Amino acid sequence: MHRIHYILLAFVALVGCDKKAEGVEGFFPQSEELAFVHLGMDECFFKPRSMEVFDSLLLVCDPVDDHHYVVVDLNKREVVLTGGLKGGGPDDLMFGGCMDKIDHDLFQVIDVTNRKTLAFSLSDMLRTAEFVPVKRISYQDLHPEIKDVTMFMYLLTDTDNISLGLYDKGKYVRYTSHDLFEYWLDYPEKEKYRINPFHVHQGGIHINRSKGVFLYHSPFGYYYEMVAYGGERLNVVFADYLPHEFNEDTGAFSLDTPCGINTADFTSDEVFMLYSGRSMKDYPTNAYYCDKILVTDYEGVKKRVYHLGRDVSDIKIDEKTRRIYAIARNPETLELEIGYFNY
Repeated sequence: MHRIHYILLAFVALVGCDKKAEGVEGFFPQSEELAFVHLGMDECFFKPRSMEVFDSLLLVCDPVDDHHYVVVDLNKREVVLTGGLKGGGPDDLMFGGCMDKIDHDLFQVIDVTNRKTLAFSLSDMLRTAEFVPVKRISYQDLHPEIKDVTMFMYLLTDTDNISLGLYDKGKYVRYTSHDLFEYWLDYPEKEKYRINPFHVHQGGIHINRSKGVFLYHSPFGYYYEMVAYGGERLNVVFADYLPHEFNEDTGAFSLDTPCGINTADFTSDEVFMLYSGRSMKDYPTNAYYCDKILVTDYEGVKKRVYHLGRDVSDIKIDEKTRRIYAIARNPETLELEIGYFNY
């Protein structure tokens, strides 16, 4: 299960938001229904949590007793590599479900339990048949002000890291060679609390190095934001959100709050966001699953919404084949399976 799913479940007793968030797909001018195509490799997967697509290879986080990851050749439908040891060592993982593809070869894993971030090279893994990271960040080695409270640190560039806002401090924290920078960006003072990612329960960041941007999305309500990081400061490219109603003393939400964006991925000219819109009250067992994908361009212009034929927990795009690979729940068996939607 993806990291955001655990966050959603952890806050199920606290989960309220403006009712308008339930119908946000109406904001998008075009609508299309997509049919699920089964990949036909269930025997290779136990309970897939997340995945990434690298051309003809599919990397799946699929924790079992002896490994974390499975690499599948999509053309041959064969497993070509398994690995990723469980444990507390410098190269081991306890929770490897949170992955983010950095470029055509690199991906990073945020290991919340071990309090570290590891970067891996897929080509190195295939060459050596081992899951050995090419870069490691231990949160205990970070700046004293953030090392004890940082939960998610992402590799932004070769020298810069980015994490989400720390309680009542900056919305984003950029960390470079033991220098610490906090950003509220340009939001009005009265809005800082309600849009700080910490107070919408720590969503996710997806980095697109080729564009010099990252996308933040919230697992609750309706909130996403594109940020450019190429200069000395962070700059918002676009943001879209509906106000959240909650107790500012406790941050508590009600069970009427619709769940938000589970995950996102990029193509060369568009952004795909997997969106729920379901409340814990109406969907107590599967609110965090999604059946819609919201699509914008890199200027934030809303393009279309895809309605999926399955409940889905994760998506990744293969632009060459125009496939949206997905971890979906079988409506009859309720088991997780991997397939794709043609778009």
